[in-house]
Amino acid sequence: MTIDARRTAEPVVSASSVTFSRRQSGRPWRKSTCDSRRLRMTPYQHLNLLLHYERALTLRSIIRDTIRPGAKVLDAGCGVGLLAMWAIDAGADRVVGVDVDTLALARRLASENGMASRLQFVEADLWDFDLPAERNTFDVILAMVYLNDPRRDDRQTKLVFRLKERFLANGGCVVPNRVRYYARACEWPQQDHKTRQARLRADIADLEGRYDLRFQGLCEAVTAEPWKPQFPVRDRDGRLDLSQARLLSDPEPVADIDYGKAGAPSVSGLEIQSGAPGMFNTIVWTQELWFDEQLIFSNESVSWIVNPQLVRAGSTYTVRLDGQWEERNLARLVEER
Repeated sequence: MTIDARRTAEPVVSASSVTFSRRQSGRPWRKSTCDSRRLRMTPYQHLNLLLHYERALTLRSIIRDTIRPGAKVLDAGCGVGLLAMWAIDAGADRVVGVDVDTLALARRLASENGMASRLQFVEADLWDFDLPAERNTFDVILAMVYLNDPRRDDRQTKLVFRLKERFLANGGCVVPNRVRYYARACEWPQQDHKTRQARLRADIADLEGRYDLRFQGLCEAVTAEPWKPQFPVRDRDGRLDLSQARLLSDPEPVADIDYGKAGAPSVSGLEIQSGAPGMFNTIVWTQELWFDEQLIFSNESVSWIVNPQLVRAGSTYTVRLDGQWEERNLARLVEER
């Protein structure tokens, strides 16, 4: 599974202005700028991912219930080959694992478990790989390719639709076959963007004073994109430690992606209704991966509000996601009613 195994709630992609709202329009869910060539994992990251026992064992249960003897299976983003090996155990006749990362470890584990002759591993970008015509149709596509937040996973959603269109047999299925996103308003002092910027400016000013040089270019460079240590840590179950945060709203549905339908949903924006007064300075996102009625995994991430505001209980606030969100993870409050 080639996904981001870093245990920080770090989002990272997209490319056109979007305002979330309950009302949907014909404007597409964002184009992502995430580059799959960057999604390479170390053995330690693979181990960390495998230690998500509940998610992995849920997937094993789904594989056992879904894959029939003789089935052809594509494991997209196969990582160390865990799901591919379980597919063989479930009776699959042919399993192809594809990953942009090196698959030497996957091949070794397949050999250790006596499955090397029944598994084919292909090192290729999932966006443009191909297979011989007589071997490019699959009954099941295992697509655990998600990066666990809306900014990065727009591109992954498009990837799964592309894999489905190119390789899925009639009557076949994709796992997961549904992805849902929710957003909550939050007051989180430790995640306040304005406070963080003030500290940065103070550090730069101190640097300039001590070194008798200008460092404005450095200041602009370090604020050009999110920095990993700025994100809150999440646990192995994908949950953020919200003990220092105060939630100001119930979860608002953002998108419900159904791979049984044609194409990703169109979303124009989200209106968040505050259930409590407070300083709205952070969005807490939730992503849920489903197969039919079975929840595979739920994960939380954050975005920061560039213009934090005191909100009133019962008021509704519109959040805009523009270029700043794409590049720096900064959302903007634009309207209250």
